[in-house]
Amino acid sequence: MPSKSVLSALREAGFGDIHKVWMWMPATSVGDELSTVTSGIGRYLYDELYSPRIKVDGYGDASVRKHMASEVWTDETVMEECRRYNTAFRWLKIWAKKSPKMRA
Repeated sequence: MPSKSVLSALREAGFGDIHKVWMWMPATSVGDELSTVTSGIGRYLYDELYSPRIKVDGYGDASVRKHMASEVWTDETVMEECRRYNTAFRWLKIWAKKSPKMRA
């Protein structure tokens, strides 16, 4: 898991006060309000990481890009499989503080 390698890289870089939270977000809603919201957020974040985006307006690298929802989320066969296997996204949120002696 790439996210686990980030933790060791932070330690090697001199970060000592490292805190982490693993977040689990279902890929499909199980009918309650919380899973409806978290599954939507998980799919949005997945799309932002892995789906192509179209340039809408702007300049250079700072251009604004339109969010493109992956077609996989409209495929009922895929969604049914996600429900059956309880498919989820797992995210790692990290916050860290550089040790005072390591600061330049």
